[in-house]
Amino acid sequence: MSTEMTPVQHVCTTITTPKFKENLKQALPPNVSLDRFIRTALTGIQQNPSVCEADRQSLFLAIQRCAADGLMPDGREAALAVYGGKVNYMPMVLGIIKRLATAGISIDAQVVRENDEFEQAFGDDAHIIHKAPRLGQPRGALIGVYAIARLSNGMVMREVMDKDQIDQVRMASRSANAGPWKQWYDEMARKTVIRRLAKRLPILDAGVADTVAADDDLYDFAAGNAANGDTPPAQQPTGPRRPRGLDVVAAAARPEPSGDVIDGVSERVDTKTGEVTTEPMPADADF
Repeated sequence: MSTEMTPVQHVCTTITTPKFKENLKQALPPNVSLDRFIRTALTGIQQNPSVCEADRQSLFLAIQRCAADGLMPDGREAALAVYGGKVNYMPMVLGIIKRLATAGISIDAQVVRENDEFEQAFGDDAHIIHKAPRLGQPRGALIGVYAIARLSNGMVMREVMDKDQIDQVRMASRSANAGPWKQWYDEMARKTVIRRLAKRLPILDAGVADTVAADDDLYDFAAGNAANGDTPPAQQPTGPRRPRGLDVVAAAARPEPSGDVIDGVSERVDTKTGEVTTEPMPADADF
């Protein structure tokens, strides 16, 4: 009888090794439980075993990037999505809202359906009025989404997108007809309008800005930005940077064929232990 582990068993075993757990502990914010994070990750992997068939290094890096942002890989705060044989870290609506809240920004995002009552006013009395039909009455198909941000200084900012604009962003995705866009269209539509609004917000925390822009690598902006205004990666904020260890995890998780280079340091992940290691780059390295 064969005792060889399945891909799911191998990944789950790696995640629970002392070295990998220590990496997660160092990456997680102090208010996030290590045990809860690991339980959530294991459950997510068992419910979505396809991630274990993808590139193993990208899976471990995606999990650590979730940890660095303090988001649970439960499909609500963050998801592990497979594109082109690699696992990508994808913050979801709840996760982005959670991260923006740490920057003093409260965001609400809703879908608008064809039987809803919707009004958007501009000018001195700018506002949005959105009323759904009575409970039990059909709301109809999705026709748009909107987001409202309230800043700590009292400022209110709004963003509205119709379905055509949403679909233009979707078509710029490298997986427009599969993955989250196919499984959770409404959720991705809400996330799209939040991302567009967030690019106008005064986010001074680099870590929060990184979370908002985490999906940028999964879109072909050159093909999709002309019509929809979903611009390339957000401008780099000028506020305080995260501790270097978190920047290393986040940057290393971006899909690259080999180790990333950050400030002259090469980052690699051991696919057996999940350990992130650093190596100084030679002075004549070709960037």
